[in-house]
Amino acid sequence: MAFVPVTDSLGNPVLASNGTQRVACTHLAEWLVAYDALQVARGRGHVTYYQTMGGADASAGTHNCGSAWDMAWMGDAAIMDAREMGAAQWHRIPGRNGWPSSGTDHGHGLIRCGDNGCNDYQYAAWLNGWNGLGLGGQGAGDPLPKPVSLRTWQQGIIWAHAEIARLAGTTTTEDDMPIFMRTTDTSIWLLKPGAPPRGLSLDEWNLWARLGATLVGGDFNMQQVNMVSATMQPAPVTVTVPPVTIDPKAIEAALANVTFTTRKA
Repeated sequence: MAFVPVTDSLGNPVLASNGTQRVACTHLAEWLVAYDALQVARGRGHVTYYQTMGGADASAGTHNCGSAWDMAWMGDAAIMDAREMGAAQWHRIPGRNGWPSSGTDHGHGLIRCGDNGCNDYQYAAWLNGWNGLGLGGQGAGDPLPKPVSLRTWQQGIIWAHAEIARLAGTTTTEDDMPIFMRTTDTSIWLLKPGAPPRGLSLDEWNLWARLGATLVGGDFNMQQVNMVSATMQPAPVTVTVPPVTIDPKAIEAALANVTFTTRKA
C-alpha cells in the first residue's frame, strides 16, 4: 500500500517531534484534512497529532497499515465529529478502561477504508459497543454513543464539508455552481466544500450529505438525486371533483332560443 504525507487543512505538512513528515494511507490522509478543517470551523483549532502510520509499542501494531491516528484529546465533541465522519475513535485515559496508567492521554481513531489489515478488529469492536482495547478489542465498553447515521469515510468527508458550510452560514447565490473534486480513488467524485451548488438549498445540501451522495465515474447517481428531490417536495394534493349531471330537458330548452341560419357556400 502507498503512504502519503499528512497535511492540515491549510496544506501545511504535519511533522513528528523529530521533524520528519508524518504519513498515512491515501484515504486517511484525505480524511484527516476534512476532519482538521471541521475542528477549525468549530473553533477548536488544528488537530495535534501524536502518531499516524507508525510502530509505537503501546499501539500494538494498530498503526502499521496507515489507517489509524493518535491525537491530542480535544473533547468528546471532537470524538463525536470523527464518528459522524465514519471513523471509530475513543479517548484513551491513563489507568482507565484497559489503557495503562503509564500511557499518554490521547484520542485514538481509525477509518475503515480497505487499508485495515492491522486494525479492522478495532473497528468491528466499535460497531459492537467496545473500546478497541484488549483481546479482540473488547477490553471495556464504549463510553460514548455511535451516531444515528453510520457513514463510510467518503460520506464522512461530504458530511464534514456540509457542516463547515452550515457553520459558516453560507447561502446559495445565483453565481453558485456545482463544483466537484476527484478523490484518491479516481472512480469517485465528491462535492467540494463550500456553498451548496446552485439549485440546492442549505437543507437540501445537508440532506445530500446525509445520503452520502457521490458522483460515480463522473455521472450523477440519479437515484440519490431523486431521493433528495422526493424528500424535499411537499406531499401531493388530491382534489376530488364531484360528478356532473346533465339534464336533457335543460339543454333542449336552451337550444329552443337559438336561431340557426343556413348559408350556401
